Amino acid sequence: MKRISDFAVIGLGCAGMGAYLQIKKESENIMLFERGRVGGDLYHANSVENLLFSKSLRGADACRLIKKQVEGEKIIRDNCLSVSEEKGFVTIKTERKEYVCRYAVVATGREQKKIGFSFGKQKHFSSEAKGNKICIIGGGERALDCAVSLIEKNKEVSVVSTGTFSKVNASLLRESSQAVFYTDSSVMDIAKAEKYIVKFEFGGEILNKEYDDIIISIGT
Repeated sequence: MKRISDFAVIGLGCAGMGAYLQIKKESENIMLFERGRVGGDLYHANSVENLLFSKSLRGADACRLIKKQVEGEKIIRDNCLSVSEEKGFVTIKTERKEYVCRYAVVATGREQKKIGFSFGKQKHFSSEAKGNKICIIGGGERALDCAVSLIEKNKEVSVVSTGTFSKVNASLLRESSQAVFYTDSSVMDIAKAEKYIVKFEFGGEILNKEYDDIIISIGT
């Protein structure tokens, strides 16, 4: 008979780690699943300011602190294929094995959203950007955090967004003020030749701007 755990947490990004820390107060019989980096996409953040046990940190440093919370715990490094429930028990099927528990938290995050144009591999993190002149397409604090990271590396940054950034963290706006912002804009096309050509509407005009690389940060 398979060993039955009380709990399972699938995914050890911020949400999964939060669930684990709360569950650990009630039970030590917890299975942890993470196929990649503990901390997840937080690793790519330029600045993290909302962790309870720290002040502002780089994403990589925040991930190291998070990883310390699971030191000594066995982490199952396998792809989870399915999660099913029957007769009060949860079965987790991975590529190599099946596991059984009473309760499971699925915190696997989401796939990065892609923009609907064909121009090669789409990039989502500042660490992937090549060249000096970078265009970030998207909005929200993640786009601004990406802009700050690139500005600190002395890159020329433009941000093309359908929104206005009116509800984002004020400090991020200040730190990213060196970027060129095209707000209330709509991307019409992206083409790749020697460089990327981004065609978008801004202020009633159609603009065609040339960039060394593009970062997609939509839906955040």
